[in-house]
Amino acid sequence: MEATELVSELEVKEANSQAARPYIVQGVVVALFFAVICVLKPFCNVLDIIGLPSRSCFITVLFASLVTAVTVTTLIMGVCWSCTRCVPSQPET
Repeated sequence: MEATELVSELEVKEANSQAARPYIVQGVVVALFFAVICVLKPFCNVLDIIGLPSRSCFITVLFASLVTAVTVTTLIMGVCWSCTRCVPSQPET
C-alpha cells in the first residue's frame, strides 16, 4: 500500500483512538486489586474466630490480590489479543 495523505490521516486517527488504552488497563488492574482485597479481607476475621494467628493475614491478602489482579488482567488481554489478530495467508505451493 502506498503512503498517501489519506493513509497518514487514517494512522493519526487510529493512534488518537488508541491513546487511552494503557490508562484504561491500569485503571482496571487497580480496581481489580481493590476488589480482590475486599473479597479476601473477611478471611482474616475468620482466622481470628478460629483462633489462628492472623497478624500477617493482611500482607497475605495484599500479595494475593496483587498476583490475582495482574494474572487475570494479563490472561484477559492475552485472550483478546490472540482473538483479534488475523492469521496470515499461506502462500500456495
